[in-house]
Amino acid sequence: ATPTSSASSTSSGQTPGCIYLVMELCEGGDLATYIERSGGRVEESVARNFMRQIGAGLQVLRRHHVVHRDLKPENILLSCLGSDAILKISDFGLSRVLHPGEYAETACGTRLYMAPEVMLFQKYDDKVDLWSIGAILFELLNGYPPFRGRSNVQMLQCINRTGSLPFSQLVVPSLHPDCIDICTRLLCTNPVKRLSLQEFINHGFLRP
Repeated sequence: ATPTSSASSTSSGQTPGCIYLVMELCEGGDLATYIERSGGRVEESVARNFMRQIGAGLQVLRRHHVVHRDLKPENILLSCLGSDAILKISDFGLSRVLHPGEYAETACGTRLYMAPEVMLFQKYDDKVDLWSIGAILFELLNGYPPFRGRSNVQMLQCINRTGSLPFSQLVVPSLHPDCIDICTRLLCTNPVKRLSLQEFINHGFLRP
C-alpha cells in the first residue's frame, strides 16, 4: 500500500532541505497481493467489477492523452481489503502523452504484461494498455499470467506458439462466454484487431 506521510513543519510551512509527499493511504495493498489473499484467483464477478474500474480509470487517462505503459497487478492499488475496494492506477514513471495519430517506439514496461509490438520494437499506440488489461484479467481469473518467458524473445515465442489462451480447465466451465471473448480480443497480437478502449468499455462482459 502507499503510505500516508505526515510531518511537522516550520512556521513558514517548509522544512529546509526536505520535500514531503502526502499520499492517499490504500489499505488494500496492490492487486497482486489481493490475488494471493484470494487463494490465487478471484471470482468472475469480482474480476468484472475490477475491470470496470480500471476501464473508467483509463478513460480519464485517455482524455488527457496519457498512455500508462506499465499496467500490472502491482501497479493497481486497492482502497481497502475487500472485494468492494476502489481501485487506483498508480506508478506513472513510464507513462507519456500520446496524441491521436502519434506513435511511441520506446520499449518499456513489465514483460509479463507487455504487448508484443513493444517487445518487437515496433511503433505502438495506446492499445498497448489494452493488452496489459487483458493479461491482468486473465491472471485474475486463472491465478497465473497468460504467457511466460525469461526474456522478451522467450515471451514472443510463447505468444506466437499459443493457438488459444491457456485457461485453467478447472476455471473454464464457470466462465461466461463473454468473459473468454473479452480476454481473447484484448490479447490479440495484432493491435489493429485488438479491442479499443471504447470497445472494451462497451463489451458485454462489463455490462451491468
